[in-house]
Amino acid sequence: MTRNLYTASRQWATRPDDERFETIEDLAEFCEQDRSDSAVSNVRLGDIRFTYDGDNDEVLMIGETGSTARMTSYAFGQTARSVGAPPSTCGLCPR
Repeated sequence: MTRNLYTASRQWATRPDDERFETIEDLAEFCEQDRSDSAVSNVRLGDIRFTYDGDNDEVLMIGETGSTARMTSYAFGQTARSVGAPPSTCGLCPR
């Protein structure tokens, strides 16, 4: 049990500030806000462009209407695999 608590404490302490929550209520509030900000849309793969925002260190997906979405590493990896490109060779991602 002590090892698990130490590991959890170490993981929490080394996370970026925006991934740390002081209380369960803070985490719940963040999750609720994230959920309300999220949206799902179906876009043809051929209508998507990608760009890298160096100021915010994130990959952005641009749809045919010009709307943008931040890409998580998982989402970008799934998109790269769907077109047969290894995500590790992405020219947009920081090295």
